[in-house]
Amino acid sequence: MIVKLQHGNPGDVGLIPARVERIKKRCAGWVEDGLHPALAVIAARKGIIFLEEAYGKLTPEADAPNLQLNSIFGIASITKTITSTCAMILVEDGLLGLNRPVQEYIPEFVGEGKEQVMIHHLFTHTMGSKDQIVADVINKKIEDEVELPEREENQHPLNHRILHYGYSAPLNSLPGEVMRYNNFGIYLLAEVIRRLTSMSLESFAWERLFMPLGMRRTHYVIPKELQPHVLLRMKPAQEHG
Repeated sequence: MIVKLQHGNPGDVGLIPARVERIKKRCAGWVEDGLHPALAVIAARKGIIFLEEAYGKLTPEADAPNLQLNSIFGIASITKTITSTCAMILVEDGLLGLNRPVQEYIPEFVGEGKEQVMIHHLFTHTMGSKDQIVADVINKKIEDEVELPEREENQHPLNHRILHYGYSAPLNSLPGEVMRYNNFGIYLLAEVIRRLTSMSLESFAWERLFMPLGMRRTHYVIPKELQPHVLLRMKPAQEHG
């Protein structure tokens, strides 16, 4: 059953208005006391939204605009679940096999033990990679100005650099032996999606996930016109040419 939410009052759903006001004051207090830079709160019962408020500023500057209910929050590592969902769509499409080697999709991913890394290891953070080791390899190649191959148009420049510099990073343990929180495995999963679909992860997620769900303000790469609506937790770094 699909429930269409509508706005109403706490009393309409059997709640005590004074207690809802207490929640509002508590949220405002968290921002005023510096426990949160900003937050948006929504609560509903029986299909009725009885609380929907935004508190705080978009950026740390004193003259920054107030946070709005339609402001955009960065969700950082929660995007891993979105990337994994995109990959599972390809599993349902019959294009991706969870028990297939990563090397089958990304031949550049070579090194001792890597032939044993399966697609499901990327989902479960069990591929045997350690983020710090990958980062050290990437930073050393950046330092040494190692040349990158030409980037394809549908690949984000940052992903291109991280992947091609990180492919050679050694595994820290055998695949499936240790569960260790791992970012590089998700980069690999995103690259598998790109190669199988000939679409950027951003475009694929938009077409197959965000648009069907009505998530029209959700993006991997924020469009310029929406950037003024993004919550920044720190002052943006100065851009360099």
